[in-house]
Amino acid sequence: MRVHPDPTKFLVASGSKTGELSIFDASAYAQEWRDGNQNGPTAEEDYCVDDSIIRSQPHYEAITGMYFSPTDANKLITGSHDGTIRLTDVESNDVVTSLAASENELKLTSLDFTPDQPHTVFFSTYDGHMGYHDIRTSGACQPTAVYKLGYAKIGNIAFNPVKPRIFSASSPNRTVKLWDLRSFKTSIKYEPIHCIELNGSASSGHWDSTGIRMVTTSFEHALRVFDTSALLAGEVDKNVSIPQISQTGFHSCRTGQHVTVLQGRFHPDLLVGNRIVTVGDMAWGVRFYSSQTGKPLIDLKQKKLITCTPSVLAYHPLAYLGTSNFGSGLACGNATGRVLIMM
Repeated sequence: MRVHPDPTKFLVASGSKTGELSIFDASAYAQEWRDGNQNGPTAEEDYCVDDSIIRSQPHYEAITGMYFSPTDANKLITGSHDGTIRLTDVESNDVVTSLAASENELKLTSLDFTPDQPHTVFFSTYDGHMGYHDIRTSGACQPTAVYKLGYAKIGNIAFNPVKPRIFSASSPNRTVKLWDLRSFKTSIKYEPIHCIELNGSASSGHWDSTGIRMVTTSFEHALRVFDTSALLAGEVDKNVSIPQISQTGFHSCRTGQHVTVLQGRFHPDLLVGNRIVTVGDMAWGVRFYSSQTGKPLIDLKQKKLITCTPSVLAYHPLAYLGTSNFGSGLACGNATGRVLIMM
């Protein structure tokens, strides 16, 4: 799930486990809430007008990653278990294939990009690969480069927003490994620059907007926050220490077969975002934790609306600028196919 960076709109894009893409403009409903009607819909009301949703079928298996192109915000880039990366035009709904690997060759699990390489999409796979591809190419072409990081599945990769050569790779082998992208281009034998060991299968490792703090989510039923500022101080040292800042109390992350794996994320605000961690709650809600202490700040539940675990979360990306009408908005998706907007 992603929210379009337009400061005047709250345009939500969401992908399904069957490869369907839905784009919905929730601006009017979000603005009504901001203007004072904060009672929300009743059980009989439906704020979602089906005719206003743009649907397409760019993939035939689960969509596992998406983001709006940094060079053209009307282009939505999506990756899927079917091994393809496609670009969907938000205005015309036209779909262009940028990567279509051989069947079963690449089972994509996540996508990301770096600010200094806007035309390159990075991806991870089920069989332990990380690769990248130039999205300016089109057709059934192979990826630009693919590297083997290990034999375990890589569930998620995330690049540091300040040092884009550094990225994290989360794996079910209970580790979140940090890698230096430069090592892949200069050596045949490459190793991680740091390994964060957890007590359960790692779901994700995401940085805050300043690139200093990282939050990890895993099946140890807790979220941890680490200080990665040493990585930003200069050249990467394999012996650098990455201290843990905090750890939450029990937070169930065992989603099972039908619910998307939970991933904790920082609020995108540059000033206070590194203090707030947001994550879905298996008890049908959204929790906000203090990254400094690990203590819960808000446990947001609403039984008449939240009827399933909101496992996929996306903030409006312009929250940190303070110029967006919907900068504080949070979109939440769940396994029933419903998208909830929280302001």
